[in-house]
Amino acid sequence: MMSLPTKFPKQILDYIAKGGIGALAVVALWAWQSWKVENRLDYQYQLERAENREAAYLETIENQAREITALQKGFYFLSASRRESPLPEWAKVLTGHYQWKNDAFDKWVAMPAGVNPDSILFRTDLEIWEDKDLAESYRQNDLKVIQQNRVIHSVEYARIGGEIIAWHSWKYPIRDATNQVIGVGGVAVREDAINEIKN
Repeated sequence: MMSLPTKFPKQILDYIAKGGIGALAVVALWAWQSWKVENRLDYQYQLERAENREAAYLETIENQAREITALQKGFYFLSASRRESPLPEWAKVLTGHYQWKNDAFDKWVAMPAGVNPDSILFRTDLEIWEDKDLAESYRQNDLKVIQQNRVIHSVEYARIGGEIIAWHSWKYPIRDATNQVIGVGGVAVREDAINEIKN
C-alpha cells in the first residue's frame, strides 16, 4: 500500500483522515504526480539504454568493417599465391566461417565427402560436415590457434564415404597490420600420403 509523503500539510492529512471527496481528490492528485515522475524517470532510463545500445552497435560495425578490410587483404594474398597448391588449404574468420579455400581443398576434402564446393564459403564446419563430432573437433583446434596465437599441428579426421581418413593439419593465425589475430588458416596432408613418402 502506498504511503503519503510527509511533506503533505497537517491540515490536508487530517482532512484525508476524515474521508470524503476531498480526501479522494488529494490521493488521486498525489498518485497522478507520482506516476508522472516515475514515467519520466523510466523514459529517461530507456532513452539512455537506447543511446548506449546504438553506440555499442556502431562500435561493432566499425570493428567489423576494419576486420573485413584486413581479411580481404589477407585472403586476396592467399587466393593469389596459394590457389594452385597441391595441398588442401583454407582460411576462416574468428567465428569459424570459411572465407577462402583452394582447388585442392575442393578436390581432396569437399567432393570426396559428398559436399558441394560452392556451399563451403561463409559457413562453419558444423554447418558443412555431416559428422558433427568431427566438425566440433575442427572448431576446438581453431580456437586453440586463436587463443595461443601460434601455429598448431594436429591430426584431424574426416569422414570420406564409409571411411575415417586421418589428416595432419597445420593451422596458423592470420593477423592484420596491427598484428591482431583476425582469422585462422590451415594446410593439411593425408596421413597415408606421409607414410608413402616415408616408405
